Amino acid sequence: MDDQKPQCRRLTGFEHELEVGRLLTPPPDWASENKPDAEMLESGPGRVRLALTGGIATGKSTVARMFVELGAREIDFDHLARLAVEPGSKGFESAAALFGPEAVGADGQLNRPFIGKIVFSDPEKKKALESIIHPETWRLMGEHLKAMADEKAVVISVPLLFEAGLETFFSPIALVFASSAAQLKRLTARSPEMGEEQALRMMAGQWPTSAKLCGSTHVINNNGSLEETFRQVQDLWKFYFS
Repeated sequence: MDDQKPQCRRLTGFEHELEVGRLLTPPPDWASENKPDAEMLESGPGRVRLALTGGIATGKSTVARMFVELGAREIDFDHLARLAVEPGSKGFESAAALFGPEAVGADGQLNRPFIGKIVFSDPEKKKALESIIHPETWRLMGEHLKAMADEKAVVISVPLLFEAGLETFFSPIALVFASSAAQLKRLTARSPEMGEEQALRMMAGQWPTSAKLCGSTHVINNNGSLEETFRQVQDLWKFYFS
């Protein structure tokens, strides 16, 4: 990644100030070589293809549901990643071969807790698993975008948008923000078996919010109440469709 600090500016005139800028990371080969048709990702007047991202436990799913309530359709990369390794798929066979017999549970599905423990402590295995899942997830996204070609609003939830180098393909980008304290509280609440130390390591494995701010078109502050968050989502909706 270029060490030069990205230039940021603020967009005013909204109920909430919005960050605007670009933070460019070289995209991976699998995305560049198999990118969807430009018009599938292109936003225009009365039509938006919004990438939604943010750190773990910042509330991306909550914000996505709010957009859906307003009339958007959602493409969720986490869901597509699960489809990419469904039993019978090429991804499933590759993942099972990578992690050995214990990687497949008695139900015939991937043993996600077993695999998760391995990739958490083995960066090389994590990278190898991502090389299996990410290209197929990207392909599935293209299929979903094609099926939603006539939709006026599509929200594409991409948790590791910046970390994966995918930001060059999307505009606009909305970053869901929450403080580190809020992230930690939510993460340990939804996964009680996870200790604070493990939760902090998971958070540290992602880019800091400061690095994502300048690459995002809009920032949704999810530190407050659901009503406050929804007002910000409504601001964006009105901006693109009013």
